[in-house]
Amino acid sequence: MIEEFHKLNRRQQRRLSMPEYVRYREQLRQYDFKNNSRIKGIRKRKLYHWFLLPLIVIGRLANRQKLHILADKRTRTKKPVIYACTHIGYYDIIITIEAIKSPCYLLLSGPEAIYRTFEGWLAETNGVICMNAYSKPDRRIAKETAIRLLRQNGSLLIFPEGAWNITENLPVMKLFRGAVDMALQTGAEIVPIAIEQYEKDFYVNIGRNIKYPDVQADTQVLTDALRSELCTLKWEIWERFPVARRTAFSRDYGARFVEDILAEGRYINAKEMLEAERYHDKNVTAPAEAFAFMKQLNPRRENAFLFRN
Repeated sequence: MIEEFHKLNRRQQRRLSMPEYVRYREQLRQYDFKNNSRIKGIRKRKLYHWFLLPLIVIGRLANRQKLHILADKRTRTKKPVIYACTHIGYYDIIITIEAIKSPCYLLLSGPEAIYRTFEGWLAETNGVICMNAYSKPDRRIAKETAIRLLRQNGSLLIFPEGAWNITENLPVMKLFRGAVDMALQTGAEIVPIAIEQYEKDFYVNIGRNIKYPDVQADTQVLTDALRSELCTLKWEIWERFPVARRTAFSRDYGARFVEDILAEGRYINAKEMLEAERYHDKNVTAPAEAFAFMKQLNPRRENAFLFRN
């Protein structure tokens, strides 16, 4: 048992500075994990959820945002559900919670996002499991906590890409295997969800339940299949829009889109942070990494061909 740690109420937590709050939440996760604490208040938060939904809708309308649900193909189940959603920006969480309507906890990378914000209060009240994405032990604790939640018949919202997808050519980035691994361990069903944002218009496409009867299945193969399903759902959103010529967009359109997405995040102001938090496949070399040697080259006649466009 951990004796030196003392839990704080919400008022006391609000008095903490950002670094103190982040550290406290990490210590709290360690305390609950080491004491094998059950997740309390799941049934209570399911009740709170139905009172929070109208507030979420009001907040969206106040921001002049529109939600378009293209399809909802999921089926009812008595099993816990892992909602696995693509990730594009700051408002994904609130928009997705409104779209799926069903109560679920949120697996969140970094408590900075819920520090002294209205969205943070909503997440805390609705149910949230935080983790430090840069700490392997803390990621393991968060995963085990989520497994406890699922085994207590709670449901979970997760963004398996790990970071906002601001890439130029990937509909869905490579996924972390946690969602599939947790489903295999708990018998939970995965509901894949794709979300796309066009300024203040959000389009959500909810797919069919994915069940994993074979707990010995290859986690990576199933994760790749989940990514393919998310890509299909994303493509179905794109198909709703007319084809446009590249010349119809300004040359800096992509850069301005990324700038707008980052600006919405408030607490995120660097591409480097998103790059660090997304999944990195050790078998795939990124272009920036492949050509990093160019910065070390001294131009000479023998290597001049490397500098040609």
